Amino acid sequence: MSADPANTYFSDGLSEQIILALSRIDELRVAARTSSFALRDGDLSARAIGDALDVQAVLEGSVLVNG
Repeated sequence: MSADPANTYFSDGLSEQIILALSRIDELRVAARTSSFALRDGDLSARAIGDALDVQAVLEGSVLVNG
């Protein structure tokens, strides 16, 4: 949501860590980072992204950095 490259770098790293942690759960099928990041900056809805990735759920959120 921020134009600051430092915030983008931070949120990308956080997203990668969440993807990695979720992918370690055997019962979950997690879309790859490259696939999910390719769709993040478009005008697609969460439902359309889920359909494109062929997943049942999409985790969506934002990061607030103080300071």
